[in-house]
Amino acid sequence: SSCAEGMRPSPVDGETPPPPRRGAHHLAILWPGSYAEAAASLGVHFLLGSLRGRPGFSAGRFMAEAGRGAPLSLEDRLPLRAFPVVLASVAWEMQAARLASTLERASIPPLAADRDDRHPVVIAGGALTLSSPHLLDPIADVVIRGDGEEAMDALIDAFRSAARREDLIGAMRGAAGSSPGTRAS
Repeated sequence: SSCAEGMRPSPVDGETPPPPRRGAHHLAILWPGSYAEAAASLGVHFLLGSLRGRPGFSAGRFMAEAGRGAPLSLEDRLPLRAFPVVLASVAWEMQAARLASTLERASIPPLAADRDDRHPVVIAGGALTLSSPHLLDPIADVVIRGDGEEAMDALIDAFRSAARREDLIGAMRGAAGSSPGTRAS
């Protein structure tokens, strides 16, 4: 099949993503499951729309399909470890393990306590935080519980003003609905 002029073929059948648009703040959105599941996830659509709708922000999407190599963004094929922030939307218990294994495949330590300034900040939210948020605590630097809209506003503000990784984590931990993961100080 042929693509419209100027569009690239998608690594996922049936989708031709828009041309890469990188804002000054390019963040990762990670769904720890298949592309089909991500396409049905309101959380993924919320994150994508929120970031793309804000001046200076853009997003690359990642799916954690089993059996794949190092995760690359759907839009521009950048590695997950190249992004300063990974926003993970996690719906059920088994996805917590997939989140950890996807981070590991990306050469990002799967446990928050093992990450430092060389690694992205991992912020997790989603339906799982309403039933079993403790499963994400060792993995995420920050866990968002509840409404993502307030947390997204806090993230945007924190990202614009944070000079260091720890500043961003600290600002996000102070946001409404946020809590720290299990981290060494």
